[in-house]
Amino acid sequence: MPSVASSSFTPTSARQRLAYFLGRPTFYLYLTGVLMLLGLLLGHRFSERASLDQLSALATERLELYASNLQTELGRHAYLPSLLAIDSEVTRLIEHPDDEAQRKAASLLLARVNVRAGTTQIFVADPEGRVLASSEPLTPPLRLQQAIEQDRHHFFASDAGQSGLSGSTNFFLLHPLRRNQQLQGVIVVKLNLAPLESTWVDLGLRSQGSASWSLTTRAW
Repeated sequence: MPSVASSSFTPTSARQRLAYFLGRPTFYLYLTGVLMLLGLLLGHRFSERASLDQLSALATERLELYASNLQTELGRHAYLPSLLAIDSEVTRLIEHPDDEAQRKAASLLLARVNVRAGTTQIFVADPEGRVLASSEPLTPPLRLQQAIEQDRHHFFASDAGQSGLSGSTNFFLLHPLRRNQQLQGVIVVKLNLAPLESTWVDLGLRSQGSASWSLTTRAW
């Protein structure tokens, strides 16, 4: 009976094959290529992580700057409603809200103050949100009556949907006018935040340009 050659895989043959494979020049070329690829991937990953950390720090810094600018801008006019509340023209208006002559006198006062203070609009409204006197003809914001009912002292609203307006954000300061503990009306000071928003957009574009330049530099 003819003998059958053994096909078992012995440790000696395995070592021989490994030694043969390691002895070939192409093995070291493959190994070098793999190591270079791993190095590039790791370097890109570390660079990407560092860039993201830099962008996160920059975004936090910008948000703090925006918040500080907004607080400063709003703080400049925070005193105005309470100061107007003690003016004699406003007091007489609240006492005689149906007096047309008193409405005109109060409106002239509010127009002068509006120009000097650099605000957008100033008006006096009754508890139902109807305008009694104003620095200029206007349509009260839709949220005014709700803000009065909730006894709020400020709120944000947009011009979006109102004819002839840009849709920018406005900030409204409210001061209640009371007589014998009864609400008789509110003084409302409107501040348009469009100039501040334009500054934020400009700073954002500059930051984006700086970040893009930084990423390009890192890539090179």
